[in-house]
Amino acid sequence: MLDILQKYLLREWLMAFIGVAAILFLVIFGVYAGDMLGEVADGRLPAGLLGSQLLLRMPEALLLILPLALFIGVMMGLGRLYRDQEMSVMRACGFYWRRMLKPMLLLALPLALLLGAVGFLINPWAVRAADEQLDQAFRSALIWGLKAGQFHSLQQGNLVIYVESMNEAGNAFEEVFIYQHSEGKDQIWTAASGRFWFDADAGSRFLSLDNGRVTEGAKGRQDYSVARFSRADLKLPDRQRQKGDEQIEQLTARDLWQQGDSAAAAELHWRLSPMIAVVLLGLLAIPLAHTDPREGRYGRLVMGLLTYAVYANLLTLGRVWLDSEKLPAVTGLWWVHGLLLVTVLVWIWRQGRMLKV
Repeated sequence: MLDILQKYLLREWLMAFIGVAAILFLVIFGVYAGDMLGEVADGRLPAGLLGSQLLLRMPEALLLILPLALFIGVMMGLGRLYRDQEMSVMRACGFYWRRMLKPMLLLALPLALLLGAVGFLINPWAVRAADEQLDQAFRSALIWGLKAGQFHSLQQGNLVIYVESMNEAGNAFEEVFIYQHSEGKDQIWTAASGRFWFDADAGSRFLSLDNGRVTEGAKGRQDYSVARFSRADLKLPDRQRQKGDEQIEQLTARDLWQQGDSAAAAELHWRLSPMIAVVLLGLLAIPLAHTDPREGRYGRLVMGLLTYAVYANLLTLGRVWLDSEKLPAVTGLWWVHGLLLVTVLVWIWRQGRMLKV
């Protein structure tokens, strides 16, 4: 059971954690939204799927922000107690820093379990659902966003498509007009009819034009060429996720274990990392948040963020090394977590010697 001061600490940390997590969530949501709006503008993501695709990327966002949110939240919560001299009063009442470990673990361990469920269950399902949704959408020009009687601009205006009419399935058109600008040349395609088709093996989509002509030339020059054709296939912008790019993220933990190669090992260790990180970072925040009365307000927070940046970059580097077989699978990312664990133990030992408790 927790005593009154431990409950007070837990409440302070929880409120700070929720506030920081909300801010980080809004930031990363804006980053994802900006990236996807760019994909929509380039024609690689149907506009109608923007909301659902954003929602399906939120489990990935939770894996990124929750360990950092706990780390910052604990440091901010403890930093306020030190600045307002509340911690001095608590120490005078016999509440020493070691008693912070229990409420910290009560906060960090449930978060670790939540991150494990998200990383091993929810996020792989979300990646599969997003991929299947895109795969289905790019088989139909209707879902893709092409409408009869309207100009559809893609690739920042370098590709413009217009069809006078289309069938109910959205894959056959009448009176097709296409403007395309690439490599300094302009092309105008016109055709009496056309159809939309999707190459599932390559993950690419095409417009197949029948009985038309193409006019090609460069802006500012008068040497235009005109050619007629009975059929021409135009490749449209590729989907946001090429087939196979994120296939490893869709696999369950059991499939990854059975696969047993370097890529599977890297993915397994990457999914374990948030669970370990949230506990280690939470423990590190306790000694790192200690501030003296005349110490700067944000000095320890900057130090903590630098520590987190090094840790996160080492995890990313270790994942790349595992995937490229520069590290043996048995090594995994344990060496990165080990370095952080040593850092935690050193800071805890230093805190104990400094406060003599």
